[in-house]
Amino acid sequence: MQHCSMSLCSTGNRVMVIDDDPQVLRLLGAIIENEGANVELETDPRLALEHLRGRPFDALFTDLQMSGCSGLEVIREARRIQPGISTVIVTAYGTVDSTVNAFHLGAVDYITKPFRADQVAGALGRAATNNVKSRNRAMETKAAIAAAPATEASVVACSPAMQRVLEFAKRSAASFSPMLVTGETGAGKETVIRYIHSISSNSTGPLVKVNCEAVSEGQLAEVLFGKESATGEIQRGAMERAAGGMLFLHRVANIPKWMQAELATAFLEQRFLRVGGVAPVALEARIVASTSENIEPLVRAGGFVDDLHNFLSQAPLEVPPLRRRREDIRPLLASLMKEANRTSQSYDRRRKIEFTEEAMAKLERYEWPGNVYELENFVRRAIVFTSESQLSAARVAELLPPTRPPANTEMISVPYIGDLKIMERALVSEVINRSHGNKSAAARTLGLHRKSLYRIMEQDDENAEK
Repeated sequence: MQHCSMSLCSTGNRVMVIDDDPQVLRLLGAIIENEGANVELETDPRLALEHLRGRPFDALFTDLQMSGCSGLEVIREARRIQPGISTVIVTAYGTVDSTVNAFHLGAVDYITKPFRADQVAGALGRAATNNVKSRNRAMETKAAIAAAPATEASVVACSPAMQRVLEFAKRSAASFSPMLVTGETGAGKETVIRYIHSISSNSTGPLVKVNCEAVSEGQLAEVLFGKESATGEIQRGAMERAAGGMLFLHRVANIPKWMQAELATAFLEQRFLRVGGVAPVALEARIVASTSENIEPLVRAGGFVDDLHNFLSQAPLEVPPLRRRREDIRPLLASLMKEANRTSQSYDRRRKIEFTEEAMAKLERYEWPGNVYELENFVRRAIVFTSESQLSAARVAELLPPTRPPANTEMISVPYIGDLKIMERALVSEVINRSHGNKSAAARTLGLHRKSLYRIMEQDDENAEK
């Protein structure tokens, strides 16, 4: 096994090259380096995939016939890790079937051994062209990034808990401080954030949302920072597009750690560099992030950058789950029914669904583990699967899930970040915190022997020292 890294022109594309023949690997790397790219060479496909998981690459050149791992497997896994990466296959004569399969997996070009420098340069150029096109498509994908108009949002707040949320929201609207909005999935975090933006002094500016979970690691830097080519062509990222308004980082706990550090630097310095750029761009947007995960144990376990957490937590706000604001269920239900009546195509709009008092009481007692999302789904089921104008408690029971978690069930949510050791430490740290520092009680809760819990904690301390 041999691994080497060449540090090349900082404005070039980053290219991973994989071949189990060191001589071919060095030759291919030298040609690509001569074209101005940043090159990483790897003879071990599995190590190469680990590098792909760690940071973004623009292109991948891989041999098809390697010992221990097929080039087809590499391409398949690489495109799963970084869907936007451009892959080029390096193949010998007589491997037509494998070449065709590689194209089916998304390869953009191929070169045959022995290759010439101009063939490699041509493949690199075509990979770069494909890369720009895929990035443009990613920037235009609504699921990944969405710019929303700053309109007045409707927030149901009949409960004391939500009234307190709105009071805080109104105070924070007059500020430019970063915000971290937390709460369970479906609780209404985004609705509150849009409300804050709509009544803020920068409401005439854009609200640019980035779904951090939906963007692949390979595209995340360009989606956030934008990109600048060597010829001066500029693709504005979310941070630049949000100037004069608000940048909304949805599901911020899912951002990989390498990007967390980049964001912390940009936020603290109030400027950033486009990918491939050399001139700093001023950050002129308010930063708001949301998460349904508990970030505190991740920070303690080293899975979330402390500087970024401290920056975002300047104005923390928790949106309570629906079970803690049952006074909102009745008005929310009326609002959702009205909206369904307005937009549904299959629903008889002359039909008005009402609920008996017993039915409403049942709805108000229900735990709603999915919060407002689950209430919306209930409304859809009521519209589709019933014909009555008034629904009884028994009818409501048929529309609700047959089982629900006990009211006293305590959930601990740890986001999947790819490192099981960090996730393990985050879970243990949170249980110890909830046990008020009593490690024996925490061990009993987790079903661990105390020695096992101490072992995990010692690993945590060793990592902290490093």
